[in-house]
Amino acid sequence: MHRGLATLFRPEDLYIANLMGALNQIHCGTTTLVDWCHNNPTPEHTDAAIDGLAESGIRAVFLHGSPKPNPKPGQKHFSEIPMPRAEIGRLRNGRFAGRDGLITFGLAILGPYYSIYEVTRHDVELAREFDILASMHVGGGVPNSRTVKSGNCSTRSRVRRSRTPCSVAVPMKSSGTSTSRPTRRRRPRNDSQPRMCWRGSPRARTVRTSASRLKAKS
Repeated sequence: MHRGLATLFRPEDLYIANLMGALNQIHCGTTTLVDWCHNNPTPEHTDAAIDGLAESGIRAVFLHGSPKPNPKPGQKHFSEIPMPRAEIGRLRNGRFAGRDGLITFGLAILGPYYSIYEVTRHDVELAREFDILASMHVGGGVPNSRTVKSGNCSTRSRVRRSRTPCSVAVPMKSSGTSTSRPTRRRRPRNDSQPRMCWRGSPRARTVRTSASRLKAKS
């Protein structure tokens, strides 16, 4: 999506997409939404996306993200590109100078999950400078098997090989050594209690079957 279809979007496409999406949310009963806008390669794209939300009349938080196309020869990987300070300043000091409108402003930064340490630090400091919130991915993946000193990924290839760009060594109290994957204790399993899961998933069908058998036995 980010490297293919997203690169073909014009500003007017973003305007229509945000307008129709917001109107549909209002129709479904939603009154507030968050737009993590990552398809904004130009200021015109950003303005069009905001205009679509504004025309719908919905209450929204617009989070300025970053495009993620395949880098061309000589260009940096998106994980090494910080938020554009001039563009953030234009929006914060312009249409988002106040905080009393239906649409408020923030940053959808890459964070330590998708960018190198220097970029994460730069983006967090930028959000503090302009007094705006910052949203980011901070977990949910498999840590890198290699321990990275100071939590800093020095090469682009390491970011691509691992689902988690940076992995900080965690000292273990028992041995005094460090590891990037702390051990976790498993909870004892109780098969007599059905687990929460999606209704249509194979696990859901298994749970329903097990519950029916338990009910028949009782």
